[in-house]
Amino acid sequence: MMNYLLLVYYFFRSLFLRGIRGTLKIINYETIAEKKYNIQTAGVKASESADFFHYQGANYWVLEQLLRESLSLFTNANFIDIGCGKGRACFVAEKMGYKRVIGIDLDKELILKAKENAAIINSEVEFIHCNAQEYDFKNQTTVYFLFNPFSESVLKKVLIKIIEGSQSKTLIIYMNPTQANVFKSLNIKLFKQMKTNRYLEANYYLLNE
Repeated sequence: MMNYLLLVYYFFRSLFLRGIRGTLKIINYETIAEKKYNIQTAGVKASESADFFHYQGANYWVLEQLLRESLSLFTNANFIDIGCGKGRACFVAEKMGYKRVIGIDLDKELILKAKENAAIINSEVEFIHCNAQEYDFKNQTTVYFLFNPFSESVLKKVLIKIIEGSQSKTLIIYMNPTQANVFKSLNIKLFKQMKTNRYLEANYYLLNE
C-alpha cells in the first residue's frame, strides 16, 4: 500500500512541476526504455529509515540526458552509482560507453535484483552490497551518480569520504537535489543544472578541476 501511495504522490508532484506533457513523456518512455535496455528496474520500494530513502529508478528520459552530458565532459572516467537500487543508472551508463561501472547499495534485496538484471543482459557492471559511508572511494577520475538516496547527515559523510579519498578530477551528478545545501557547505563547486519547467532535475558538481 505504501509503495502505491508513493507512486501516486510522485505522479501528481510531477504534474505540478513538469506539467502534463512532460509527465506523460516520462511515463511513456519508462516502458520503452525498460524494453530497450532489457532490464526490470521499475517500481518503488519504501524505506523505514529516515536516513536512507526509498528506492525508485531515476526516470530514463532525464537519466539519458544527464549521462550523455557527463560523457562529453569525462571520456575515460569510472562511473559509480551510490544507492544504485536495481541498477538502472549503471546499465544506462554502461550502454552509453562507460568502461568501468560500479553500483553500491545498502539494500541486499535490491543488489540481488541488480545482479539478476546484469545476468540477463551479460552486463559487466559490478554491484556491491555495502554502506556508502564505509565504501573505499578510490583516487581515480570518476563520475558519481546520486538519485537523492540519503538524508542530509549521511550525504555529508559520504561526500567528505569522496573528497578525502580523491585528488583526481571528479564529477558528481546529483538528481532531485533536495540536499544541495550540503554541497554548498563543503564548498563543492556547482558546475551546471538541468531543469524541466519548474523542476530542478539535477545538479552537476566538480571536484579537483
